[in-house]
Amino acid sequence: MSAVVEAGRSGGNETKALDDTRDAKRVDVHAMAIGTCGCDSSYEADGALAEKSCVHLMNAAIAPMAALLCLLTACTPRERPVVHMTKSASCSCCQGWADYLIANGFKVEVTVSDDIALVKEQHGIPPRQASCHTAVVDGYVIEGHVPAEDIRRLLAERPPIRGLVLPGKPVGAPGLEGTTEQSFEVLALDAAGATTVFAVHQPAFAPLWRASPPARP
Repeated sequence: MSAVVEAGRSGGNETKALDDTRDAKRVDVHAMAIGTCGCDSSYEADGALAEKSCVHLMNAAIAPMAALLCLLTACTPRERPVVHMTKSASCSCCQGWADYLIANGFKVEVTVSDDIALVKEQHGIPPRQASCHTAVVDGYVIEGHVPAEDIRRLLAERPPIRGLVLPGKPVGAPGLEGTTEQSFEVLALDAAGATTVFAVHQPAFAPLWRASPPARP
């Protein structure tokens, strides 16, 4: 009888010790969850509390990595747009336009052709809209000394057109600088060969005779 009582007492003590151990683990895990995220949510079941704690720990570990990934993505330089320009060997102003684009963040690849008229025909440039060189950037044709800002806008908006043209050689366009600059229009060229005004550019400076105040009588 005494042995049975002692066994019962021993079993009760073991059960109480096991319960105490579980309570201690519950407190430790709960404290870990609170220290990780700052929240204080109570769970009755050990499994549910441990699961929530693991979620908090995982989120705390992922957040810094996600922030680092965003930072690296934002700091990665974008690929420079590549302009493929075709020119004749006798034209000198075309290189001035290429140098201007490079200075404005573009990459330019130059090809010299013995038949520039054929190149324009292949790209759908009407003779009345032609200039000295023909270029292609990201699927769009660029005819003539088109300013860099217009090319950037074209690539950003991506309208359903063939490209941009600047007919002739207006003084004041990039690569055609001079003392008698004039206003000029960059035209949007559609697939049918029709054009609409894409941008209007005014001279960078006014002649001195325009800027001078009128003489007093």
